[in-house]
Amino acid sequence: MMFRVYKSFLPEVAVGYEDPRVQVHISNGVEFMKTVPQGTYDAIMLDAFQNMGPTSKELSDIFLESVARALRPGDVMSTPADSFWHKDFVHCADTIANCRKIFKGSVNYAWTTIPAYERREGPPKFYNTQMHNAAFQVPCFVDKALGNQG
Repeated sequence: MMFRVYKSFLPEVAVGYEDPRVQVHISNGVEFMKTVPQGTYDAIMLDAFQNMGPTSKELSDIFLESVARALRPGDVMSTPADSFWHKDFVHCADTIANCRKIFKGSVNYAWTTIPAYERREGPPKFYNTQMHNAAFQVPCFVDKALGNQG
């Protein structure tokens, strides 16, 4: 699992795993989410989707509904998504549209580049408020595919 690699070889990146508020669950996510009481988590970060969507719409709905129940109101779920340059981006757009139905709050698609450089002591060299805000700016064709007003 990637987090074990981070802990072993990139401990400066893996510092968040030492936080007592962080819980890592590696298991069948569908089965695990069935056992989570409503309003348990502030944030859920998933690495669960291949090409931005589980194998069936029914499974996807059941799973995403269980994730929505497990979150406290106003809190967040994050999952990797395909690039909007990918030829099958329409699947990502369909999944986002489905999330908008299930999660009764804000659903956004964001993108970023991951710079490959060593982090040194001091403030980040790459990340700032402007870079964060820019992650939510996408080309017009993506806004249209996602059903945004744009």
